[in-house]
Amino acid sequence: MGKLTHPLQGAFVLDRLIQDNILLAREVFHSFRKKGGTSGWLAIKLDIEKAYDRLEWSFIFEMLAQLGFDARWIGWIRECIKTASFSVLVYGITGASFSSSRGIRQGDTLSLYLLILCAELLARNLSLAGNQRDKLNGVSVGHSGVRIPFLTFSYDTMIFAKASESSCRLIRAILNKYFSHSGQLVNYHKSSFQVTSNISNYMKANFANVLVMVESQDLGEYLRYPIITSRVTKETFGKVASKVTNQLPKWKANSRSQAGRLVLIQSNLTTKDNYQMQSFYLPKSILTSLDKTYRIFFWNKDASNASTNLIGWDRICKPKCFGGLGLRKADTNNIAMQFKLLWKFLTNNNNLWVKLVR
Repeated sequence: MGKLTHPLQGAFVLDRLIQDNILLAREVFHSFRKKGGTSGWLAIKLDIEKAYDRLEWSFIFEMLAQLGFDARWIGWIRECIKTASFSVLVYGITGASFSSSRGIRQGDTLSLYLLILCAELLARNLSLAGNQRDKLNGVSVGHSGVRIPFLTFSYDTMIFAKASESSCRLIRAILNKYFSHSGQLVNYHKSSFQVTSNISNYMKANFANVLVMVESQDLGEYLRYPIITSRVTKETFGKVASKVTNQLPKWKANSRSQAGRLVLIQSNLTTKDNYQMQSFYLPKSILTSLDKTYRIFFWNKDASNASTNLIGWDRICKPKCFGGLGLRKADTNNIAMQFKLLWKFLTNNNNLWVKLVR
């Protein structure tokens, strides 16, 4: 799969991680903040409707053939897709079975790879546009000048380009060509674009007309990470703390022993923020809030209760061999996750993010 798919397609390929796409997106939007001069950049966040359900079978088989798969192997895939049948369960009674005429089953392991291989047409067209002489598509990031025309993880796609009307028309033409062949559809009402601060309102309106999308000051999240285009604050990662806090009422701490609450903290609460910690060092206020939530649950106290605990939290968070309970502070856990990035930087010279930041 790694030899068949574009390096910026990050899903379900050996040695490619979701974290790579997140880190690359962070570097691109960091460059957005610093962009000056007369020319600007454009970022498009696509929302693809029912990416699995709308995929045309003829397009799948044609893409497999173009990628060099043997006709016999394509025939096996054709049988896997076309022979599937479905039935509807109503009040416990199974209805008559029926077959579909397009689409692949979401959740099926085979479907994941078929979707990636089909998306390779869009990836190569966007990459080709970035390699043309005028280079309308793609953003050059970092001292190495690595050009990022798009980022794709499964059907989560972001496109980057020069902020010009010709770039918008080129991207729209590429999207129309791909979606007309594949059968997939962009939800233009949910898709949006963002430009750097040096672009006028008149140009933004032109881009919106060409792309048939709304201009946004904040594209929200990409792969469940906040897209950071301004100074990082407590609100930027507020969802991390609220996700942990919202879990506590469901567990009814009064009905659990202290040992049981300890196990829940270790196995559940302290792992909820690991995904974000792998790529970001969270603000101190968020880390302090997380530790406070762990303490409140461990001691089974109300948030407004300011009474002194029997044992200090620092001592509880020591390893068991030193008299603690083996809990890890949020700050310590976050630093450990960040050292994984340092290890990648030192050992993985072929990684695209490593090449970009060096």
